[in-house]
Amino acid sequence: MNRAAWKFDTPLEQAGLTHSVHKTDGFELSLLTTITLMRLHSLQPRAKLNTSLHGSDLHLPELPNQACGQDPAILCLAPSDWLLFTEYLSAERLQRALQERLNPKLTALTDQSSAYAVFRLSGRVAPWLLGKSCGLDFRKSVAQGQHCTRTRLDQVPAILHYHQPGSGHNPFIFDVMIERSLAPYTWQLFLRQFPHAIELEQLHGPFYEQSKLHP
Repeated sequence: MNRAAWKFDTPLEQAGLTHSVHKTDGFELSLLTTITLMRLHSLQPRAKLNTSLHGSDLHLPELPNQACGQDPAILCLAPSDWLLFTEYLSAERLQRALQERLNPKLTALTDQSSAYAVFRLSGRVAPWLLGKSCGLDFRKSVAQGQHCTRTRLDQVPAILHYHQPGSGHNPFIFDVMIERSLAPYTWQLFLRQFPHAIELEQLHGPFYEQSKLHP
């Protein structure tokens, strides 16, 4: 059988969950199914790597938790360790583009697309919901603009990527990357905590207004 014709179940489908999108007023939760995650680790200095990438629309951020770019977005997880995130490029195309510019003897590229499940949380309630699961101060962090961080959501190790704020109707967009096997648990966790996030918004007011008070 032609491999292109195979249909791979999502991590939610494998657990018997038929829905991968939850939408309500002020919030949308969805499982991203067509993404590429490429890990880049290099022994070369970042400045030299960026010189090699000049003209490719790719730029490696300097410090851990920094992120830049739209697609691919590039997240700095640790010194000399980056994660490239794209919704439009295949792993083969992205890897080929990088290999053409980087020294293969000093740089390792690893396709981690199948190792992670990626949830997108967007809308005004999203920061309240994430704040229910971890101790991060999202009022402070969203004021930093685009960035990433490693944390735990309940007991789930996760990588969070915060996008630049969108329109007034969709001011917050977070991508949450977790181990694939933990996707069903995390999906149910988000759904259970959503009513509490709504209560926090009703009690404290719109998060967007709160975040502007904490630059």
